[in-house]
Amino acid sequence: RLSDKKHLRKTSQEKFMDLGTPNDVNQFDITSITVDETSTTISAEGVRPDYGKVYVTFTLTANDESRTSGTLVGNGRGILGEDTAFSGRIQGVFKRRGMMISYFSLDQVSNGDNLFIDGTIDLSNNKLAYKSFLLP
Repeated sequence: RLSDKKHLRKTSQEKFMDLGTPNDVNQFDITSITVDETSTTISAEGVRPDYGKVYVTFTLTANDESRTSGTLVGNGRGILGEDTAFSGRIQGVFKRRGMMISYFSLDQVSNGDNLFIDGTIDLSNNKLAYKSFLLP
């Protein structure tokens, strides 16, 4: 589904959007999943070379009765050394197929970075994998 060199997405006009080379390809460990009547909240942590130790929490809210797709919103924090910390806002959409959740998000980081994330959550092994693209 994802290429190593370039990431291309087809738009509705049959053109391709070139996102370039990912600035990070990574996997985080899911540390908690909380379910309530209308949403699911997932927390994960991992290490990114550009933001250090990263903690993310986002809430998935379904927009259909089968609860297989919807929106996600959340926040992230990164700690890079003793004097550098980052915060970020996460907004996107998701689609669940069995134990796998695919998501796309636009993340805004406190240092001015804007990221497009193409991610997958594997509920069977509690892993969150993603490719991150730094937007110009």
